[in-house]
Amino acid sequence: MIQRVCALLRMQPPIVDNRGLLSLSGATVPTDGTDGYQTGCIFQHTDGGGGTALYINEGSVTSCDFNPVEAGNITTSLDVGAFSSLTAGSGIALSSDNRSAAAIFGDDNGLSIASNVYNLRTRLLLTVDQAGASIRALMAQLKCADGVDVETGIYTASQGYLELAGTHIAKNGATLSCIDASMEIGTKLTTNVGGEACGIHVETTGAGTITNDGTCAGILIDKAAGAASWPVGLLIDGASAHQAIKVGVQDTGVDLTTTYPFAVEVHCEANANIVAGDTGSTAGIYARYAIEVAQITNTSHIGIFGKLRVKADLDDGNHAGLMGWVEISGTTEIGGIASTTTAAGNFSVIAPSTLNLSTGHLNGICVDCSVDDEATIGGTLSGIRLKKSTGCYAWPTGIAIDAGAAVIGINLSVTTQASVMTVTALPADARASRFAYTCATPAMSDGYGAHEIDLTISGVGTGGIQAASTWVNLTATATAPSYTFCHNDGIWQDASATISAAYISWAKYQCLLSDNPAWCSLWELNFSGANSEIDAIFNCNDATLALGYQEGTPTKAAVGSIPFFSVAGGGIRYIYLYDHPDSD
Repeated sequence: MIQRVCALLRMQPPIVDNRGLLSLSGATVPTDGTDGYQTGCIFQHTDGGGGTALYINEGSVTSCDFNPVEAGNITTSLDVGAFSSLTAGSGIALSSDNRSAAAIFGDDNGLSIASNVYNLRTRLLLTVDQAGASIRALMAQLKCADGVDVETGIYTASQGYLELAGTHIAKNGATLSCIDASMEIGTKLTTNVGGEACGIHVETTGAGTITNDGTCAGILIDKAAGAASWPVGLLIDGASAHQAIKVGVQDTGVDLTTTYPFAVEVHCEANANIVAGDTGSTAGIYARYAIEVAQITNTSHIGIFGKLRVKADLDDGNHAGLMGWVEISGTTEIGGIASTTTAAGNFSVIAPSTLNLSTGHLNGICVDCSVDDEATIGGTLSGIRLKKSTGCYAWPTGIAIDAGAAVIGINLSVTTQASVMTVTALPADARASRFAYTCATPAMSDGYGAHEIDLTISGVGTGGIQAASTWVNLTATATAPSYTFCHNDGIWQDASATISAAYISWAKYQCLLSDNPAWCSLWELNFSGANSEIDAIFNCNDATLALGYQEGTPTKAAVGSIPFFSVAGGGIRYIYLYDHPDSD
């Protein structure tokens, strides 16, 4: 009979072995301390009103304590199950049949709510200063006892689950999110030194360690198999943060190790053809810094700042504030067109016609030396260094400047040596340096040339003065098999060129002096050693063409002669010398 009645009332049959009532009603609430009411017994107050119509016994069966249950409010603490750190069975037993200890279900009743509502709301009000405690308006805890492992699935203390059942649109002004964190600041928030305030706080606690053979992260952005990818993994609106991302602080940075050598690591792939968008390019990391307001203070503005601060000795390796690397694998062909550029570092200066560079410098690359002038330099200190690794290809061209790319290819303005070139293994038919110029309409002023050396003396000299010096040095193991020249100069004419009005000379020497020097001569000849005696002043392939030589017999007696020229190393011709100016 009891089973039938309970089935009709849709309730569980009471445990008759337990003493005390489970429910009752009346005009008078049972007096506290009365015997005979089970814990949780419900009393319906027939003479009650708002907040006094329903009572529940929060005492024991031997000593009751009925307290009112107000609509929508519980005035005392509410526990579902019993707390235990490690003992199983004290809490609500969860299973595939009983999947939640407490469940709250709400819906919109088929209508637009048009208001701020909460399916579950918790609010903790603080009215005085707090110190030395952890206070949480809502806490979710998942505790794994010692030795408990987890397999495939999601195990979390709290989950925000947003289920989109069909086709949906997040319209203008709407935000769909699994978890939403907001910080409302009424007047002002100040974080003192050592203090923290954040939208989301993720930390590890306890003294245990982590062995990371998989993926372990403070925040993990992932997707389920077959699910859509997030268009943006992490988005920070431009006006939402003064500093978008900060990793570590100066002198307390991220501790890099052999296992974790990078403070920030980005891996990306181009697994399909990419069509350039607004930027015309694609990049692993893209940074754009726009100057929207005129800058009037002495501040350096930098798109990407790389800084390596060396505060201890460094061993061998490539150490750099910023490093770019193009790694070409396999039999990859670099094609495209003639202007296609592949570079470990590529820098461009872009400006419209309205640019006014009134002063200062605008550079593609600027390399500044801020090494103290009293530092000890035992190695090589250079602004730009080109090198190659062992067994690798040598750069066919160390520095290439495209035709028309620069008005002045290289402008050197230094106080010591402008350039030093040392080629230790010059090939048999090669050049240590080559200068090739093309001038369609030459109009060079007197004293100037395509290749110009201009030495200006501004003080008192203490030695010789030479604007140019050219030497051929023959070492102990050298053999000179043929012609050996300090200079090999010439003039070549295409058959179609016009030179009928030209004055052609192999060289022009000018002497423009306002005072009379101690000595003035066309050449200073300095020969040392008996074997340095010349065979002739000139060695000509054709004396008539080269010197206008004519056969003849002198009519006066000469006092000496100078070997003037020879033809192809033989048949020396001499200039006879006389001891009187009117000799003929």
